[in-house]
Formats: sequence, structure tokens, C-alpha cells
Amino acid sequence: MGLFTRNAGSLLGVDIGTAAVKLVQLDGRKGQPPACASETLPPNAVAGGNVSDLSAVGEAIARAVKRANCNTKRAAVAVPAAAVATRTVSVDAALTDAEIEVEVALEARAQLPFGDDELALDFEVLQLSAADPARLDVAVTACRRSTVRERETALRRGGLRPVLVDVDSLCLLRLAARTATPGETVAVADIGAASVKLLAVRDDAVLFARAEPLPSTANGAGEALVLPLLERLLRLSSATAEAAVAGRLLLAGGGAAASGLATRAEGALGLPVAVLRPFSALGLEPATATPEDSPALATACGLALRAGAVLPESSTALAAA
Repeated sequence: MGLFTRNAGSLLGVDIGTAAVKLVQLDGRKGQPPACASETLPPNAVAGGNVSDLSAVGEAIARAVKRANCNTKRAAVAVPAAAVATRTVSVDAALTDAEIEVEVALEARAQLPFGDDELALDFEVLQLSAADPARLDVAVTACRRSTVRERETALRRGGLRPVLVDVDSLCLLRLAARTATPGETVAVADIGAASVKLLAVRDDAVLFARAEPLPSTANGAGEALVLPLLERLLRLSSATAEAAVAGRLLLAGGGAAASGLATRAEGALGLPVAVLRPFSALGLEPATATPEDSPALATACGLALRAGAVLPESSTALAAA
């Protein structure tokens, strides 16, 4: 059963991407710079969101930990939002915490597209149901257990101790929230080696999330391919009933640091565009990464923010039963 993890102390945020492993540790003490590093992965070590070569990924994690000189083995890792299913279920408000846990598991198994033996699950009690005050609304997040376990195994092979599994979209939400005003809708584009993911976020909610693959010929140089994808994803986001039109766009991921991309995107898309530099957003200066590297570290930084000493918890964690 998934549990919400309330961490006191530092966490290593480990982002296992298609082309590289990135990690960030936020010390949490005033004036202490973050430790961070990135290690390239061999082709197809991670494909389609799945960890195909656990040994290669584990070795890359170990190299990154050594190079960043991290002082903790406690690690958090993210699963792709595309691999996650979410639902809101209703349970009797008179149930105890233990009974809610059992009831949510039963409801999730009935509603979500996973078999009983495949489910990694977490939940959060939201509020009394508007339709029936005798019941509670509960947010449920789930994915295949194998998706969680392969990432946990990679962390262990890298010498780390997995303590928390999150969703990549929530990691970016956490950072975007630090740059936004209350009620403002912001789009965040994560430009990776294999795909472009777009989120529309407002306050503590992800209103829209979708990823589009980049053709294999892009190889990081296909800006002409990225801009039409961003335009399409923004159009889809604004057409979604619950996602208001974003007032500005933040660029994250390894492709966000391309020289002049933000300026050209702003001209092509017709809205303010900036690069999401996670350490600047947090008022921190990195010890081992340049400003050009930092957009690629956005997901890892959002994971590291799950440490209770750095930022109070507000989102889900997944754990395999």
C-alpha cells in the first residue's frame, strides 16, 4: 500500500531520463549550495519510460553520486505521468484510517486499469464530498508495480536507498509554483531527448499534462521540430475545459538551454517564455552545475524538494505493496 512519506532531512532527487541520469541534493541549511550532477546513459538503457538496462542505469547513478559528493543515501525517484492513473473515489466519512486504506484499495482495483498483482498505489484524503457530507473524497494515484520496482532497483544498484517515488509532473509543479502568483495559470514544457511534455499548472494543481514524442532525427538540434510541438500542446491545453489559457511558458529539461530558444519560442507562440532555472527559483546557487545545466535538473530538483526540511509535503508518493 502506498504511504505518504514525511521526511525530515535531506533527500537525493534522482531523475532517470532517456539520455541521462540527473540528481540533486538540497541541504536545507541557509547558504548551503545544492549538490548536483548528470551522467549520460547508453542508448536504449531507458526506452519508452521503462528502465531496460538496470546495470547501466545503476552505474550511472553511482558515478553521479560520487561526482556530486552527496552526503546522504536516501533517494527519491519519479515515474512518468503517462504511466500513472488517477481517480477520485468516495468513502464513508466514519471509517478509521485503516478502514479507509482498505476501502480505497478495493475501489482502486475496481476502477483502475491494472491487475490486482500489478498495482502500486497511494492516496490522499481531500475533503467531505460536496454531493454527500457523510462521505469523503479521496484522491488515488496508481501505476504498475513493475514501473516502481525497476526504478527502486536502479537506485539500489547505484548504492542508494529508495524512500519515495513521485510523479514527474508533480516535481515540475513544485518548482513552477515557486515562480507563480496565486491563481496564475503557467505552462511548463519539459524538453527531453525523446519527447516534449507540457503541463498547465495553477496553484497546487496540474490542470493538463501531455507528452509528444520527438522524431529520432531531432538529436537535440531540431528546434524546428520542438516549436510546432509546443504550439500544438499549448493549443490542446487551452482547449481543455478545466485548463485556462496559460499566461506564460516555462522551459525545462535538457533541451531548454539551447541558445536563444526562449526568445524564438516567445516570438513563435505569442506569450512570454522563460527558462525554468530551478536553483534561481529557490534562491540557491549550485556548487557543481552551470546555469546552462540547471533546466535539465528541474525534475530532480522537484524531487529533492520532497525533503521535509526544505519544503512541506503536498503531493503523492507511490510505493509498491
